[in-house]
Amino acid sequence: MLISALPLPEGASVRLLRNIFRRNRLPVGGFAVVHLRGRSQGRSAVLKVQIVFEAGRDYWMNGVVLATVARMILEGKGVQSGVHFLSDAVDPLALMEELRKAGVQQAETFEFCE
Repeated sequence: MLISALPLPEGASVRLLRNIFRRNRLPVGGFAVVHLRGRSQGRSAVLKVQIVFEAGRDYWMNGVVLATVARMILEGKGVQSGVHFLSDAVDPLALMEELRKAGVQQAETFEFCE
């Protein structure tokens, strides 16, 4: 990346990045993609999970996750008691199921690798 190759002042770097992002609009408001590599049934495998949301819904996405986890805690659904990071405290499959019920769209693919 240009910014890491040239020692630019911070303000110039920020302006450069801001202009790059403004010119290259994505057809979505935001996204999160996770690639998990591991083994399944003794074979190498890759699981790709993608969540995409519309423009203007970034605050909604953050809010719906927090509200869903709060509701899961109140209902005692797949949540460990005590102080934990979210990834350690909440069953990820149960969380994604609840987020889908709340309107979050998710796509996933699973492939065996050779």
